[in-house]
Amino acid sequence: MLDILGHAAVAAGVDLARCPWMEAALQKFRTQQPSRSTERSSVFEFLDTVKDRSKPRLEHVQHWTGDRCTDWCSAFVNWCLRQAHYEGTDDALALTWRQWGQPVQAHWGCIAVVTSPIHHVGFYIIKRNNVYILGGNQKEKHHPGLYSVNIRGFKPHCRIEYRMPSTPVKAQVTPLTTYPPNIGGKAAWSGARPLTPGRPL
Repeated sequence: MLDILGHAAVAAGVDLARCPWMEAALQKFRTQQPSRSTERSSVFEFLDTVKDRSKPRLEHVQHWTGDRCTDWCSAFVNWCLRQAHYEGTDDALALTWRQWGQPVQAHWGCIAVVTSPIHHVGFYIIKRNNVYILGGNQKEKHHPGLYSVNIRGFKPHCRIEYRMPSTPVKAQVTPLTTYPPNIGGKAAWSGARPLTPGRPL
């Protein structure tokens, strides 16, 4: 997907001060969905941050559903928000993000909630005919059956809503000058860290 967009397009609009959770999201880029329940995987860490609201006691979701990993797009977004000390929905369902925070115009790093024809959530990157979203549990274009944290294009007919926290983001970070190596850049992270979280857990 980065071959299609190009590194410059993906980097356009980068603002970690506005969306500090994106540092965590980018560091997990290309994290693959485990193929069996016994694997060590960051995906299970994501799932540990959300609950199954269909259960009477709001139990944590199971890591494994049937013969595959539990859907984890909402868990990935929730985990990223927590890394920046923001409250997410703590819910495994993507559509719960429609009631989170406040609606905004699309901009780099805001939460993108796909409401039709599928239910999905991730982070808005850029619009170029398609809307490109960085998210978890997204199918790899050139590897059928493989799901990972990647950038996926959603067609113009998809209905997408955009959200940001209700509390203004006040985090201050070191300016980002390069992407990490696995995002297409040639140098490592600048080491940026939010100093003043806008909404602590």
